[in-house]
Amino acid sequence: MTKHIFKITLLENGLNSIIKGIEYLNNYESNSKDLFDLKHGITFFHNGVELLFKEILSNKFGDEEIIDKKDSKLNEKYRIAKEKCISVFDLDKPVKTITFTTALQKITNQLKLDNNLKILLEQLQSIRNSLEHYGINKELEKVETLFLKLKFPMIDWLIENGISIPEALTKKWISLQQHILKNVFQLRGSTFIKEVNFEERHLEFSYIADYKKFIEHNPLTKISEDHFISYWETGNAKIKALNDGCVRILRKNPDLYSVSIKLMDINDIYSISINRDEIERFLKADFLEIENNWDDIFSNKYVYTKEYSLTFFDYFGTRNTIV
Repeated sequence: MTKHIFKITLLENGLNSIIKGIEYLNNYESNSKDLFDLKHGITFFHNGVELLFKEILSNKFGDEEIIDKKDSKLNEKYRIAKEKCISVFDLDKPVKTITFTTALQKITNQLKLDNNLKILLEQLQSIRNSLEHYGINKELEKVETLFLKLKFPMIDWLIENGISIPEALTKKWISLQQHILKNVFQLRGSTFIKEVNFEERHLEFSYIADYKKFIEHNPLTKISEDHFISYWETGNAKIKALNDGCVRILRKNPDLYSVSIKLMDINDIYSISINRDEIERFLKADFLEIENNWDDIFSNKYVYTKEYSLTFFDYFGTRNTIV
């Protein structure tokens, strides 16, 4: 009789958990708004990161590196595994492995880990611990934007340490970015955002205003070329998106200091870059005043009034023809 084996590798297990986590997060952001989808997304994602940490430690330093040496029956388990000629991980009562916190400490001490990424992962751990062991009462936007901030440093670090990132994971994370930018920051044209990157207190991203390039990046889109063209060619849509987006993001995320945005159409590259101090000087108002009087101080004038929107863009932005 053929025995069917239930086998999933540590690497497969970790990647699957991250993908499953992002699927739950996408479901939360795109339609459900069910806080338990958010909870499951965080829990799965955290589990996936922990498993991939162990995969990297095991590959670089051996399986001993991920075994919890505080296991009181460790020596006995080693003996039984040797007698049976199997791994200590395949015993009926296998060895215990290290926790997320210990894995993060080992990674920090033995491998190059950016301090900013370490802080973000500690925040993830704190949120997961609250959900796992008690309950949670945190500002929702800070939880959601954590996954924007994690994407690029996390993926870059995993690739640097030998983890091949599946295309499915990249696509799902891009979709999550767009949903968060749309829902948390309420950005114009969030569907047309191509790339997002966080670096400490700076956020940068780009819009696609060229339909052919948009299709290359979103092959499954249902947006027609006519709809796409009408969106970007209506009124002063490109300038509106850049002016509104850069100030809105700072308004909606006090942790950020600066924002840079690019928008690429067939002929030109539009760029804008601002920081908090520059905006407060230009508007002669601090961000508390801007928040409380958004329409009067900024939006009505520098987004919806063409003359002033162009003045704002000329001050902070540039437009260069593609050669």
